[in-house]
Amino acid sequence: DTELSNSYFKLLGYEPNEISFDLKTWISHIHPSDREWVTNVYEKLDGKKDTYISIEYRLRTKDGSYLWFLDRSKVVAFNDSGKAIKSIGTITQIDQIKKAEKEIEDKNRQLNEALSKLRKSQAQLIEMEKMTAIGMLTSGIANELNNPLNYVKGNVHPIRNDLADLKKYVSSISDNDDSGNSVAISSLNKAYNVDEL
Repeated sequence: DTELSNSYFKLLGYEPNEISFDLKTWISHIHPSDREWVTNVYEKLDGKKDTYISIEYRLRTKDGSYLWFLDRSKVVAFNDSGKAIKSIGTITQIDQIKKAEKEIEDKNRQLNEALSKLRKSQAQLIEMEKMTAIGMLTSGIANELNNPLNYVKGNVHPIRNDLADLKKYVSSISDNDDSGNSVAISSLNKAYNVDEL
């Protein structure tokens, strides 16, 4: 026999004695997804080691909805083969707790997703900053190289003109010199390779 208090019926939305509540009715009120494992817990109770259970499962209420309950029972009698035949316990409606747990799980999942996206964005930002730094470094090096090159390039033509004029001048002096300076001019010519300028 199964004996239930009036408060048990009220938890499910029934008036006391509105329905007969035996083991078969109790099992039929367990949510289909929970039914097998809940009945297995009770069937596998062994008087040698298991005398107390505390499990959470869903029960169907009078209006057809399912609510979560915490079932705590202690087996107080076993048959000769050790199978539980009598237990006493309490059942507590924990639907609000389960809903709060679900909300917390959902929030944690959302936070983990946001954290994952944030880490991805951070990694992309770091990579972009690295590329920007490399670009700025490359640009700086290019400028450092271009400045002297541009200076040299800008002065090559005037220097060529000056050297050409100098070469003409030295040649004209050496061609017109009758004063004996030709040895000195010839030495300068050799020293500075004026002909190759």
